[in-house]
Amino acid sequence: NLAGQNFSLKDVGTRKVNAICQNLLDHNINYAHPISARFDSNTYIDTDHMVLATDNITSRKEACDVWLRQMETYAFMINGKPSEFMHMRRLYIDARLNPEHFQIFCIPFYTQKELFNQYTFPSIEKYKESLFEEDEVPDLPCSAKYTSHTSAMVGSMIASIFANFMTNNMQGEDVREVPFLTEMTLPLMLLETQNI
Repeated sequence: NLAGQNFSLKDVGTRKVNAICQNLLDHNINYAHPISARFDSNTYIDTDHMVLATDNITSRKEACDVWLRQMETYAFMINGKPSEFMHMRRLYIDARLNPEHFQIFCIPFYTQKELFNQYTFPSIEKYKESLFEEDEVPDLPCSAKYTSHTSAMVGSMIASIFANFMTNNMQGEDVREVPFLTEMTLPLMLLETQNI
């Protein structure tokens, strides 16, 4: 897992979450706090945005449920009251990859009921259709699940999508593209996006 996941020999014997945190700190990220615990449906989060990069469907389902529960809490807390939150959208990103292919799903969250119904709800329903059963995934050795260049591509694409999303938030209108699905197939050099 060293080369494919951007770890080095100094990370051997260290929990992945701690090694990733140290890597961020080494690259001048001001603050990173590792949480070495399993994320499940009882996990509490207090975040505006979520980027998911897990390797199993069960965790994806649980993370989506937890994030939606948190968004519903936000909407309830401001219901009927003018709030800065009403003008800022939140984003859930789920990235999936294998050695020569990746997908990035983006679900925006809108607190205004008409926008939630128009944008968020169809995205959630379509996203949930992509959450197949765990036993449908072939059990591959860890080294056959990804490559470092595909991982780097998906990381840069996530950063670009998030930058576009935040630009749209700051502009108050959609001036940049934030597709529901971004998909890259490397053998064909085929990049496709899909909106709902």
